[in-house]
Amino acid sequence: MGCTYDADGDMTSDGSGNNFWGWNVSSKQKWYSTSSTAPTCGTNGKCLIYDAFGHIVAYTTTTAYIDQWQMQGGALATLSASSLETLRIPAPGGGGLVEVNPNTGGYNYLHGDWLGNARVLSSVVNNTEYDDRAYTPYGEQFTSYGLTATVYQMFAGMTADFNNGIQYETPNREFSVVGRWLSPDPAGLGAVDMANPQTWNRYAYVAANPLSAVDPTGLGELPTGAACRNSANAGSPNCVRYSADCTQAAGFCPPESMNNDEFGLLLNGGCAEECQYERNIGWRFTGTLYGKPYNQFFSSLNDYANWRTGIAALPESQVYETFMAACQYLAGCDPSAQYTINAQLRGFTQNIQVLGPDGKPLPLDVGAAAGDASHTGIGHGGNDSWYIGGMYDVLHVVNVQIPYASAVQGGEVHIDEFSPYGLGAPLHLIDYAASFLIKGASVTFTCSASGGCN
Repeated sequence: MGCTYDADGDMTSDGSGNNFWGWNVSSKQKWYSTSSTAPTCGTNGKCLIYDAFGHIVAYTTTTAYIDQWQMQGGALATLSASSLETLRIPAPGGGGLVEVNPNTGGYNYLHGDWLGNARVLSSVVNNTEYDDRAYTPYGEQFTSYGLTATVYQMFAGMTADFNNGIQYETPNREFSVVGRWLSPDPAGLGAVDMANPQTWNRYAYVAANPLSAVDPTGLGELPTGAACRNSANAGSPNCVRYSADCTQAAGFCPPESMNNDEFGLLLNGGCAEECQYERNIGWRFTGTLYGKPYNQFFSSLNDYANWRTGIAALPESQVYETFMAACQYLAGCDPSAQYTINAQLRGFTQNIQVLGPDGKPLPLDVGAAAGDASHTGIGHGGNDSWYIGGMYDVLHVVNVQIPYASAVQGGEVHIDEFSPYGLGAPLHLIDYAASFLIKGASVTFTCSASGGCN
């Protein structure tokens, strides 16, 4: 097609004369334009801004700035001028998304297929099907029944919010609907399996196997079969380096001989000679997260960031964080002791009650809670409650005298992402709305400060 590239191998045009890209020093897309001249962000063209983990936090569509909030539990909120445009919430059990659109009052369900494509759109309210669409193996939408708009595009776990019809986004690379990445694999030769020529192309998508594998991170194919998801490999940050039968790919060199006291740079890890194509430089994290010890190697900071985010998103990690923050406001609670904790996911928050020796929830220390509170709480079955903290990650303690939802008499505690007061009020409404859409079953954990939650 006459594609052009910069010195780092990033595609700068596709040869059509209509699509042009600019890149930053990290090979992340900086802008897109229909002409070869870089746009003036906020005036014309499309520009992108990222966080430290490579997630898009803002982009421009000509003159409008659109903000994206990556939220707990995998939810994604899109805002324009502080007004919520859309909220996408992963459905319990996976396999789809709930999309909230306050502009239309719609609550829609995006039904995913085995690859994570948004195939069918239906209404959560009346179970009416609105749209049915189909994709080519590499993500180009070729037919649609129902809605004609190009919204709701999601292919293999990748969204197309920024540049509908042209590309899909991941935290690490951008994928075009012509079936190739716009930038080369950052692993370089580390991504090569000499026994599999399909891996030699640094722009190839899932080693030319798009019906059986996905790559939602842009760092390597991930099998879609249940065997890998249910195996011991599924929780590994190197899962993208495993083949379809969940065995280690030939080019992966395990770093057993690498040792480090703290998270730091490692050189020449003692890899076997046959692993010469695997990068032998990386990082190891050794320490405690959410009460549990970890000793984990990472070949890139992106791998580390994805792993760390995944640990934080685990229900037991969220319950542990809430337990440690709540213990000082529960009468008789000793964080060094071991407790049974009842938890229920409502919206994006884990609501917990800590059980005492008698099997009943520990009561709330009302004096301590009221003394440290920044605001008086609202809702929650008509029970008195208090918010402790500022705008973000606000501890909400409830003195349950009137049982509601899964809570019985005693203290109940959860952490809200945003306070319902001041600047946090509009975003707190997202938590509130989600609490009606997402309700998990009650789960029991055993927790202590030094042992985490299990």
